[in-house]
Amino acid sequence: MTAPRARPAIANGDPAELLPVAAEALEAALEAIPSPAFVLDDGGRIIRSNAAGESMLRADGDATLDRIRREGRAMPFGVPGARAHVLAVVPAPAGDLRPRVAVAARRWKLTRREVDVLALVCEGRTNVAIARALRISEKTVEVRVTGLLRKSGSSSRAKLVSSVWAAVP
Repeated sequence: MTAPRARPAIANGDPAELLPVAAEALEAALEAIPSPAFVLDDGGRIIRSNAAGESMLRADGDATLDRIRREGRAMPFGVPGARAHVLAVVPAPAGDLRPRVAVAARRWKLTRREVDVLALVCEGRTNVAIARALRISEKTVEVRVTGLLRKSGSSSRAKLVSSVWAAVP
């Protein structure tokens, strides 16, 4: 359905018609990238990111832009009639769970808070430690872990973590 809409926009030379299609394609492409990926505007500001990128932003905060500049693989891109942007992908270090957690989050349709809990479960933290780290009650952690087990189809925390490690980043 998207392709017929794009063809007339290109054929008629009307780039404004192409922008919504390009935005949808960009969102889909970002989520298909397992490593942290970011779209930067011409001023170097992050304007979009995928799930792994969001995770990096939450974990690293202001240091994220420095890491993008230092480690990111950048590729300029643009749509006719729009300003140029840069796609920057930061390779995840070996053993980094963030890309795998991001894949699991998309696959299991997790909320942001479930992703936070999942990441800490994968680090081997107890419910008490997770509650302290996220400043939530231990009962809330129990509810979140139970939800993660249900959504992932896992019967134990060990199987849940195994499923995350099996996720292909």
